[in-house]
Amino acid sequence: MKLSNVLSACALASAVQAAPADAGADSTILPRDVNTCRSPGAHQCAVIVWASLASFGIPGSTTGGSGVKVVGGSCDNIIADGKLKRDSPGFSADFTTTYGPHLYFGANTIGLRNIGGVRYQYRGKSYNQGNCFNTGGTSGTMAVDAIQCNFDC
Repeated sequence: MKLSNVLSACALASAVQAAPADAGADSTILPRDVNTCRSPGAHQCAVIVWASLASFGIPGSTTGGSGVKVVGGSCDNIIADGKLKRDSPGFSADFTTTYGPHLYFGANTIGLRNIGGVRYQYRGKSYNQGNCFNTGGTSGTMAVDAIQCNFDC
């Protein structure tokens, strides 16, 4: 077996393992290597909006994804139910949290270098992207853009 065939097979297996979840998929399934949460702390939760892009150096091996996580004070997932869905234009979600209340989410765009128009509502209080901060960077071969928006919960 040629060395190039072995390397191609290994790269393909890595690409399949690290492939990110699509925004249309279950939003609780996230790429294995994307973890951008900064612990919000006691009585705080956060909405994390992320987009990723990875390339494995093989033509056609570039993959990307985007999604939303809702986490508790120690970065634990608190989405009990709900999915991120594509709207025209933008994205929306009605997440039920493990604490009971719903979190209503909307964004105009979720993409690499282009996360915009983020807004959400929890327990009757409305928030927007002005309450957020950048938590992006790189993770292995993946470029990750992410913003984290903390709120009382």
